[in-house]
Amino acid sequence: MKDIDHNTAVHLITQSLKGPVADVFRKLVPALAKLDRETFYETVMGNGDLLYGCILIFHKKRDAFAHLLVDAENRPIRDEFVRLRCGRSTRDIVSMLVRTHAKRHFHSALGGDPNDPTSRAGRMYHAMNEYLIHEWQIPLVRLYARIPADKLRRMGPAILDIRDAAGLERLVGAPSRSRQPMREKPPLGAIPDLTSMMSVSLRDADQWWDALHDASVRAAIPIPNEREMREMTSAFAAIGDATRETLLRALNLSAGPGAVVLATAYRVMGRSAFAGIFGTPGKEHAITMLARKLERRKVAGSTDLKMLARAVEGALQASSRNSRPTPAA
Repeated sequence: MKDIDHNTAVHLITQSLKGPVADVFRKLVPALAKLDRETFYETVMGNGDLLYGCILIFHKKRDAFAHLLVDAENRPIRDEFVRLRCGRSTRDIVSMLVRTHAKRHFHSALGGDPNDPTSRAGRMYHAMNEYLIHEWQIPLVRLYARIPADKLRRMGPAILDIRDAAGLERLVGAPSRSRQPMREKPPLGAIPDLTSMMSVSLRDADQWWDALHDASVRAAIPIPNEREMREMTSAFAAIGDATRETLLRALNLSAGPGAVVLATAYRVMGRSAFAGIFGTPGKEHAITMLARKLERRKVAGSTDLKMLARAVEGALQASSRNSRPTPAA
């Protein structure tokens, strides 16, 4: 693929976000249908809750964006690190969105041009821009703005080790009110159903992220790397009602044991198969069969987590063997 310079790539990405990407979101989320393309872009980019929620929706409904996820030869791209037609990968675009939102918030919270390193907003942005790369950082941007720029500069990449609001509040020196990232007030009162939906998605993502970092959970499953952790968190936040009711609630599994079950299934099945069975709408029959197998193995919320992981893996492998066609005589 021919290299595309930075300014051209940014222009192409921005026009796509304001155009065909906005159109997909307006179809997927009825509350967005009333916003024109420009208003959609400005509203989402200026509000961390909405931006993070839209990224979660993108992961959950990726097939709706398939016509846009193509390379220069119009071939479909599913890997987030492979370059698209615009010359940048999905991962690059997410990082661009994080930085753009941070610029807007630093401007409004601190004053000055974030591109001017002599302004308050500019000092903050230039101290952080190299480390504004992950979607999970979006709800934390408001707290980043409260940390002195020189402190951030001294911390460097260590800022990425702090992944929740409580940790950042301790760094700022403010009392921690909640483990949940701070929420921004929606800019438009006309979209309460959208912000409500986003809040549910954010709570789910926060819950699974915390569960996957729990020491007992990490001792029971192969420890995922950072990319796998992000992918698992997005996949778990997108599970359907059948998974919640027929599997997790029916077996009385709280967040920790639930994370072990889902992480084991994700590892055994792979991302696509996991989403097809446990996502929305999912495959209720397959979920029911797995729940019954786990019940027969005496799985419950009090089951030792290492034993739980082995039980799930055994049940899934048994299902795979049973689904293979019988060889002809």
